Amino acid sequence: MRRTSLLLLSLLFWATDCELFSDAEKLPKATQHGADTMAAEVNGEPWRSRACWGCIEGGGGLEVNHNQDYFSVRGEQPIGAEESLLEVQVQRLTATGRYPLKERTFKGSNTLGSFATFYDGTERGNPRYYLTTSTSQGEVHVTKLDTVSRIVSGTFWFEAP
Repeated sequence: MRRTSLLLLSLLFWATDCELFSDAEKLPKATQHGADTMAAEVNGEPWRSRACWGCIEGGGGLEVNHNQDYFSVRGEQPIGAEESLLEVQVQRLTATGRYPLKERTFKGSNTLGSFATFYDGTERGNPRYYLTTSTSQGEVHVTKLDTVSRIVSGTFWFEAP
């Protein structure tokens, strides 16, 4: 079983800039003000994605969805022609607190459940896909949920086979 330990940092639903991270930078500190950032430690290595639409020379992107049924955040980190993607979804996110991550289910074209996925396409010709299941462990801990300012902050972790 491959252990993926992840840290979800503060997110602001709107994209405001396209700043990229330097290779030497570790994970940014958690905030409560909305930093347009998703960061994680994946097998001991930093992984980062910032809200960025139309970035020149690459850059990552964040996609955030929130409605009465679910909250999801998906970060992309392009690396040359390859990429990695990280997605966390919580069903019925209505308050701060802890939410277990399990397996995703489908109802028609809708993806349901609270789950996490990680796609690693950085090794050419050998993409890897990790997904929480009913038996794998994981959790989202939401420390701030401000629907007016559109800020969600917190941490998460999961193990996926």
